[in-house]
Amino acid sequence: MMFKKHKSQQMRKKVGVDTLERYTGSALAQFQPYILLTNFHKYVEMFADKYKQKIIYGSAMESCHASSANISIVNYGVGSPVAALVMEMLSFVKPKATLMLAMCGGLREEYSIGDYFNPVAAIREEGTSFAYLPER
Repeated sequence: MMFKKHKSQQMRKKVGVDTLERYTGSALAQFQPYILLTNFHKYVEMFADKYKQKIIYGSAMESCHASSANISIVNYGVGSPVAALVMEMLSFVKPKATLMLAMCGGLREEYSIGDYFNPVAAIREEGTSFAYLPER
């Protein structure tokens, strides 16, 4: 029974890593311990320019890696289901930290460009969140 469970875990890891590599166009070894997630191509361009690296295009996402700074960035596209998928796939990288660079809906007029936000809640009417976080 233990052998069967171990084999199942190996298969899950293989599928997860294969999916990550195919979707991002990046080999597992390219991912750095600190990962930025975004759904804006412009952030990936800015990252690539700053670290003088090429943007890598996968089948569904784009990525860029700066080994000199121990940081990778992944543009996962749009939608919370895809954000959940990329987080699941990145679990095989075992990052030290991830940070989401995105937009915060409903910003007030007193906020300025460059202000930092730490969202502690999200609108959960898109139909998928309750699979990850329980209702309050």
